[in-house]
This record gives sequence, structure tokens and C-alpha cells, in this order.
Amino acid sequence: MGVRLNHERGSDLALYLVSPRGERVLLNENRGGTNWQEWGGDALVSDFRHVALTYDQASRVASLYLDGESIQQKECANLADRLLTAGDLYLGYKFRATNTPAHFPGYIDDVDVYDRALSAAEIRGIYKFGGAGKPTDGLVSRWALDEQTDDITPDAMTNNPALLVGNAVIDWPGQFEDSLHLPTNSSVGYARVQRHSSLDVGVGGAGFTVDAWINPQDLSEERPIVVWSPGTNQSGVELYLRPGVLTNRPVGELAARLIDVTGVTNELVAGPDYQGSSAPICGPRISCSPPIATTPTWPTSRSNWRG
Repeated sequence: MGVRLNHERGSDLALYLVSPRGERVLLNENRGGTNWQEWGGDALVSDFRHVALTYDQASRVASLYLDGESIQQKECANLADRLLTAGDLYLGYKFRATNTPAHFPGYIDDVDVYDRALSAAEIRGIYKFGGAGKPTDGLVSRWALDEQTDDITPDAMTNNPALLVGNAVIDWPGQFEDSLHLPTNSSVGYARVQRHSSLDVGVGGAGFTVDAWINPQDLSEERPIVVWSPGTNQSGVELYLRPGVLTNRPVGELAARLIDVTGVTNELVAGPDYQGSSAPICGPRISCSPPIATTPTWPTSRSNWRG
């Protein structure tokens, strides 16, 4: 395969090759010479993992997905028709009544909320093909987390922008372009989406899906990814990571809590029953030990490029 471009100012022309999953190579045309490295361009290996939670209202079946594969299912027959998805939506933060709030040190990218349960094939398509594989049917909100104006990052689908709180900032390479960067030291940062009826996806319709790309930097305790909060110091439906400190548990288990309006709770955890290679969130390329430096460092497997 070849690409030929004719441009009157070739020295000013830059060409990017981008795979559907966001892996990117920079080719820079510099007065007739092709340069792969001068601008920091390189074939990228992402340390992000794709996670998803689906709930089908008709069957009462909840499913967890990691990197496009179903890793846990549970029939939640005792749940009422209405789940706790009213209230504000938090990315990387959870209120706790008796303890300090839980937070997510690391990076979150490309968060979606659907008002239906996506199929296994659709989840796999998102993982394999990124934005090109995302269905639009039932899509309520999509936070690409690629830009911010003051403390606001937009919702690409509806009028549900996210407010960046504390030390949260969009300033670090993500799975696709930039990502939400949450502090890895003692500081706390998160994103909050104000309550809206469109985000109340557990109201008793077809079900819901929430998915995101994550790169955690510390799994020494429970880490919230996406959490609905119906009131002060209350948590509703949530997708989160368990620390995995118990014997025979993988490091960083993906988990979810589904809570209905009567308080009935069902929990899904990807282990210890599931011991496949996809179960641990942390692997040889992702270090989830508590960070030493206050300034996060990027794994050496990924170039610190800025597109």
C-alpha cells in the first residue's frame, strides 16, 4: 500500500495514520524526506483497558465486560423495576457515609451511557474498532474527555456536560486523543455530571449500558469508575474496581453494584470464579502499586506524544 500527496508546501504537511483503536503513527513530510521519529511519533501501545456494564431489564441479567469479552453475568431477579440511576453522575468518585470519599487515581477516557443493554457483539465492536464501532441506537451521552473549557468538558450527544472538580484535568494521552487525568497523590479530582432525566437509565425501560476506557495507577483500595449518586453521601448503581487483596483473587477485579429504589443490592465481581487472562486489570505493562512521585509518569511502552 502506498500514499502519495501533492502539496505546494510539503514542509508544513504532517500525516497521521490512525488505527480504529486509536493507535497512531505520525509521518512528517519535511521537504521531501519522511520522518517517523523527529516529532515523537511512534507506533503506540495503549495501557488502557475497556470496561463495560450492561443490564437488560426484561431478563434482569447484568453483565460485566473487560476488553470486549464477557467475564461475569448474574440474574438479578430480586431487583425492582426502577434502579437508582437518578441524581448526579460521577466519574472517578464515590460518596461514602462513614468513610472518606473513594476516588480513582489514574486516567479515564471515552465514557458512554446507553438506555439499553448492548449485545456482546456490540461491546466487542467498541473494543476492537473504537469510535467507529460504537452503536448510536440508545446512546444517551458520550464524554470523549478530549477537551475542556475552563472546568467543563462537553457531552457529544446531549446537553449533559461534565464539571471537572478539584485537581481533575484533561491533559494526558488517552486511548483516543486525550483523557481525564485524576491525581495519583493525596489530592482528589473527579468529574461530575448534573442530574438529568435522560441519564436516569434505570427508570424501568429496556435497561442500560455504561462503558469506558481506564488506566488505573493505584488499586490498593476500592476505586470507583462511574457512580450515580441519588443524594448526599449516597451511591446508586456503580461500576468500580476492587483491590483484589484476598487469596487467589486477581489484581484489580472489575465489579459492579446494582441497587434499586427499595435498597435491594446485587453485586457482580469478575472473580475468583473467572480466572481468564483478561480478569486482572493490572498486568505486566500496567503498574498499579501506589505511586511514589506526585507527578504521574507514563509507562515506557507508550510515547508521550501530543497530537
